[in-house]
Amino acid sequence: DLAAPRAAPAPSAAPAASSRPQLQTAVELVLDAKSGDVLALAVRGDADARAAFTPGSTIKPFTFAAALEAGVATPATQLDCENGAHAYGARTLRDASPHGTLDLARILAVSSNVCTAKLAAPLGGRLADALRRYHVAALAHVDTQTLDGAAIASGEGLRVPALELAAAYTAFADGGVYHFGGKSERVMSEQTAAEVLAMMERVVTDPDGTGGAV
Repeated sequence: DLAAPRAAPAPSAAPAASSRPQLQTAVELVLDAKSGDVLALAVRGDADARAAFTPGSTIKPFTFAAALEAGVATPATQLDCENGAHAYGARTLRDASPHGTLDLARILAVSSNVCTAKLAAPLGGRLADALRRYHVAALAHVDTQTLDGAAIASGEGLRVPALELAAAYTAFADGGVYHFGGKSERVMSEQTAAEVLAMMERVVTDPDGTGGAV
């Protein structure tokens, strides 16, 4: 969790806040981006920072990094999100909302599963290699031409401990260098880290960004 602390809401804001869904379990982590040291840890319910969970769209920045590193895309690349539905035979990958052609920053901002899958499709086995290199998941192989592979690219087809995922994000925060457990390792180029970090900012600043309600 690299977000800056927020001031407590005014009393008048309480009714709106209380209308939001209440999480039964949650993990909040604050890591030092230069060392990977855990600075703060809080859990709700029976959550465990070391237990594996389905990470969802928090995996997408790593898929984007893999595509940029492999040279199959640039930040200016545009992809057709097909109004939020892409068929894999009798099965369909869907988005939460329909979108047309978007560049990478907008794809990440609106969290399109369809366009993320299209971005990952030409990677083949390089996606699994990249996720291992980024210390996200130890996957032997991912078939990015299938719905199962598309699910992994979007974070729905794998499980990752919250602590390991937070540590993986130190690479974006420190110019491509991963830090955790006393270990520091360059896992992506400084340029890739900067490009993806700029895209992640759009998740919050874009009018349609999925981070706007956080």
